[in-house]
Amino acid sequence: MKIALLSATALAGSLLSGPAMALDTSSLKVCGDGANWPPFHYKKGETIEGYDIDVLNAIFQDSSVNVSVDLPPWKRCVFETKAGNYDIALSASYNKERDRDFLLTDYYYTLQPSYIYSTQQHPNGLNIDTADDINQLRMCGLLGYNYNTERSPHKSANA
Repeated sequence: MKIALLSATALAGSLLSGPAMALDTSSLKVCGDGANWPPFHYKKGETIEGYDIDVLNAIFQDSSVNVSVDLPPWKRCVFETKAGNYDIALSASYNKERDRDFLLTDYYYTLQPSYIYSTQQHPNGLNIDTADDINQLRMCGLLGYNYNTERSPHKSANA
């Protein structure tokens, strides 16, 4: 069974679950990354705001569908969406596993991949021309995040 996800690689859209695609429901449960991703989605006081929320509101404003948004840790958001406990996961980047497990929306924003390094350890900067150059460095990332640079075969919202 495929599920839906609003996604972001260097492209962002959403992951959708099977029930979300049927839209024979009066409510949808949506999750995003609890670490917050301003300006895309973030908690401001007791409300969740951002571009992702604006997109959801624009899509469902003329419907009777009640949309609720939670911000659990990202890995849990993806896991629970796949399990059917959420209908949509916001701002998910493309990878082959997600493409297999979810119904992906067209992407609706893009990101510029970048890296941060110590100028004390690398006073002349980093000489990175290929992926193999990066593999020679010690790196860190967040559990459950996608660092794949493969581009989605899905079209952009502007295509």
